[in-house]
Amino acid sequence: DCLRKRNQLRVLEDQPETIVNQQMKLTHLLTNQKGLLCINDKINGNPVQILIDSEATRNFIDKKFAEQNNLFISTGKEIYIELVNGAKEKSHELVTLSKLELGTYHTFRVEAHLIRLHRDDLILGQF
Repeated sequence: DCLRKRNQLRVLEDQPETIVNQQMKLTHLLTNQKGLLCINDKINGNPVQILIDSEATRNFIDKKFAEQNNLFISTGKEIYIELVNGAKEKSHELVTLSKLELGTYHTFRVEAHLIRLHRDDLILGQF
């Protein structure tokens, strides 16, 4: 319940922030009023809006985004997902992102379940 209430309203601040540490520099980083991180970067070279949610147990990608960017969709084990608005959805489709870029950080072969997302293209959870 707490997670659902925390995520019900996502208003992005006007100005992007830059976070710098020894390993990563994110120049397209935004935070919403609840402190969740939103990044505008790239997946497989395509522009993407990413929400980083450390309480999400998996990664999720918007079905429309995946289809528009011709990402390969595979079938996996069916899972049930409770969305922030309380609705429940099931997913058995996966996308394996060959390359995910977050500033200068790059990672490969990130799996994400396909669902309908309304604001973000990708939610990065505990992967």
